[in-house]
Amino acid sequence: MAYPEVFPRGEDASSPVFSGPVWLAQLLDLAQVEATDTSIYNVTFAPGCRNNWHRHSQGQVLLATRGVGYHQIRGQAIDIMSPGDVIVCPPDTDHWHGAGPDSEFSHIGISPRTANNRPTWLEPVTDAQYNGAIT
Repeated sequence: MAYPEVFPRGEDASSPVFSGPVWLAQLLDLAQVEATDTSIYNVTFAPGCRNNWHRHSQGQVLLATRGVGYHQIRGQAIDIMSPGDVIVCPPDTDHWHGAGPDSEFSHIGISPRTANNRPTWLEPVTDAQYNGAIT
């Protein structure tokens, strides 16, 4: 099934904290981020791509907008995300998120209290952990 893109795909943001191609579009300019102390961005993951385990010191909110994605808080079951789903990642809580194996996945990420909200990147999500969502 094809899903329309609602927000811009953005620029290639692939890095060692992602398992494959990913694109990022900042949706607020610097003045808006400073005025609201909030960062809002669109992230698009290629099929099967996920980020490493990580945490945010002030938390994060994810709004699924396109495709099928996965999210997991360490020690909990994997959430399968579809457009319209909202995930709240509490402060200092290890989690990961990314695309399902057969679909690109886009979400809006909202990072509150940006001035003090620091991500801490941890180890990669193993194939066994990721595949736990498929079975």
